[in-house]
Amino acid sequence: MLDNQNPVATSKFNSFNIGLSNSTTTKLSIEDLYVSMGDPVDSALAVSVEKMDKGIPTVYELSQNYPNPFNPSTTIEFALPKNGDVKLVVYDVVGKVVATLYSGILNAGYHKVNFDASSLSTGIYFYSIKTGDFTSVKKLVLLK
Repeated sequence: MLDNQNPVATSKFNSFNIGLSNSTTTKLSIEDLYVSMGDPVDSALAVSVEKMDKGIPTVYELSQNYPNPFNPSTTIEFALPKNGDVKLVVYDVVGKVVATLYSGILNAGYHKVNFDASSLSTGIYFYSIKTGDFTSVKKLVLLK
């Protein structure tokens, strides 16, 4: 989609949409991805969110990733007692966002995300979840 704001900048665009692989014939999950001209789009950080059939939790929870330390991928599980807007993000030690694992609406339930960090360097990272009034942060360690 080209930027149609005034002044028109046809060499840049604001965003494009990606249909996620967990879409069904009755539901299409769409996620915005910001890309600056000249910056690469890193598809190595692509993840999917899988709903686990364990019922509906009574409290919000962000579990410790496993395995931890990991190389190159790890699993992050979390629980949502009600539907809501969820943002799951990975940060480096200085607080820079290195991956947005999920940003959008999720149904209540237990969920897990497989995170492939093969394009990241060895080190300590943090992941956080924010949904409604609930926020939680955990540490993960990537060893190559």
